[in-house]
Amino acid sequence: MKQQYGTLLPLIAVITLALSACNQAPEPEQSQPPITSATPPDAEAMERVGQRSDAVCATVATLHATVTGFLDAPSTDALQAAQAAWLDAHDHYRLLAADYKLAAIAPPQVSNDRDTVDAWPMIPGYLDQVPGYPRSGLVYSEVPLTPDFLASEHQSTDFHYLTQGFHPLEFMLWGSEEETPASQALKFDPGQANDDDLDIPGRRRDLTRLMSVTLARSVEPLCVQEEQTRLAMALAKQGQLEALAMDPARVAHEPTIAPAGDASTDSEEAGQ
Repeated sequence: MKQQYGTLLPLIAVITLALSACNQAPEPEQSQPPITSATPPDAEAMERVGQRSDAVCATVATLHATVTGFLDAPSTDALQAAQAAWLDAHDHYRLLAADYKLAAIAPPQVSNDRDTVDAWPMIPGYLDQVPGYPRSGLVYSEVPLTPDFLASEHQSTDFHYLTQGFHPLEFMLWGSEEETPASQALKFDPGQANDDDLDIPGRRRDLTRLMSVTLARSVEPLCVQEEQTRLAMALAKQGQLEALAMDPARVAHEPTIAPAGDASTDSEEAGQ
């Protein structure tokens, strides 16, 4: 028995050493640097973003007021005031849209490649008559002009059929290229001779008024605090807080959708 114990002792020692090695605490791994999010924008950056988006909502509100004034009492002067307000509001929106592009995020009103604020180009003949397409468009149809209808029709069957946003309103204010402010304003005059069963000047006013109202509502999400913070954070993440453009003339206004097939009725952006 002593001989057997003598044989087992070295084996037990080896096993003990092995178990001891297994029970030793592993050496601590070298710690990895923590993953941090983008540096939050400072108060100055938030203020700049807030000023940009608030300016859009303020100028669109002014646009809506001037469009309403024109529709309530159509005149050349009132139309030109509405056109000037459109240019001012659209310039401010172009600056804000450039910020979203720098931030690599979409504005809140863009969904499924559809934009209720600044989609273009468009087919103006879908809205009102144009050269070569007399008595055409929604103005000359019998469909009820309501907010729900405009929302359902906007880019529904064709991306170029626009009923919401800056550019449909632009066309209603400027008309076709051959129109002057005086001739365009006359088309809205309640006293204008009307050969149709429909009240065409009245439908033109109703459609334009609805477009103005829906545009004002569509830009509202841009001006809430949460959205301003989202934009400022995205700009900070992209390192673009110092790159905000200040001159709308230097901001490219690229089409949001491919040009329509019928070039004769494409939007020429009369206001821009």
